[in-house]
Amino acid sequence: MKKIALTLAAALIAWALGYWIYLLCASDSTRIRWLIEKMERGFNASSARATVSGLADGFVEETSGVEREEIHKFLLYLFFHERDPQTKEFKYRVELDPPEIDISAERKAATVKLAARFLERRGGTWQATWEVGIDADLKKGNEGWRIVQSRHRTERGRRPF
Repeated sequence: MKKIALTLAAALIAWALGYWIYLLCASDSTRIRWLIEKMERGFNASSARATVSGLADGFVEETSGVEREEIHKFLLYLFFHERDPQTKEFKYRVELDPPEIDISAERKAATVKLAARFLERRGGTWQATWEVGIDADLKKGNEGWRIVQSRHRTERGRRPF
């Protein structure tokens, strides 16, 4: 029994060490992709904190002039008030296409281009309501990659919220 417990503990430690090394060796492109995916999951899970986690302090969305804190407050309002009356679930989702990532030669700045589709639940199905193109500028600092500014343009539909 003791031998089994030691084997399991060793396997768990080996797995944790391997995973830690994997995370440590991830490329900048992979880290940026993870950041964007975390923000997408945050929106779909109605988590304002996770949704803005990739935005730097001082972030500005240049098209609208909105800053990080304003986005955070808006998301809190949206997540609490835009609920399906029957199911009480958040009635919007976002789907992001894989981003185009261009990292500077110094590896301290990057630009990202991606398309986002906002979906609204209507009659039990998700329907695309707004498609938007997003261009973002990122900087790498002590906390890793963060989005410092972005711009968006409506490709199709209209903003539902």
